[in-house]
Amino acid sequence: MYRLRRAFQGVTCEPPMSNRIPDDTRGPLGLKLRALRRGKRFTQAELARRAAVGRVYVAELETGQHVNPSLAVIQRLADALEAPVEALIGR
Repeated sequence: MYRLRRAFQGVTCEPPMSNRIPDDTRGPLGLKLRALRRGKRFTQAELARRAAVGRVYVAELETGQHVNPSLAVIQRLADALEAPVEALIGR
């Protein structure tokens, strides 16, 4: 035990990284999706229920962890938000 303590003497650990992804690394789809969802005052769970997708999937889209949803999913999200598809994928 003494050798182990001595071997790691002076070693520091980095603080845990935050789970949040900075806004500047999110894709435009994620930013638009979050803005539209918040504009409707929907939770991620409510949007997921209305669009028939998982809440985690909505969170991953918003944070940029999932960046390539199918057109069918984009259409369901747009319908759930009562917005045109262009509002999510347009420029």
